[in-house]
Amino acid sequence: MLEDYRVAFQGRVFTCVDRGFPREAPVDVVLRPEDLEIVPAGKGLLDVRIVSELFRGVHYEIVGIDDLGGRWLIHSTRRVTEGAFVGIRFDPDDIHVMPRVRGEDGSVLDSAAPADGLAEEGGTPALAR
Repeated sequence: MLEDYRVAFQGRVFTCVDRGFPREAPVDVVLRPEDLEIVPAGKGLLDVRIVSELFRGVHYEIVGIDDLGGRWLIHSTRRVTEGAFVGIRFDPDDIHVMPRVRGEDGSVLDSAAPADGLAEEGGTPALAR
């Protein structure tokens, strides 16, 4: 967390609604897949290349990769073709900032790591650091 209302992740600085963290505090940042809006490339906060899309009955589960290799899980009612280059937009109040948790030995733990091993098994939680 850079300072009140400003957080950095995925190589960019974003405005958020969180405050009260110490300057430069290590934090975990989570964006819900349903809060990410697909827009034309260059019109969002960042651009991604779509690597998969799967219809889940009510919405499409879409995975995009940004220029730094970050994976973005997006839920949308709009279909996007695999291979497409699109923008992602979200609002400051869609960014959820959480303090990093320390273990008994003082090491920083990942408070947003999935407990079910999803990340190791190829899952794609909407998590960015």
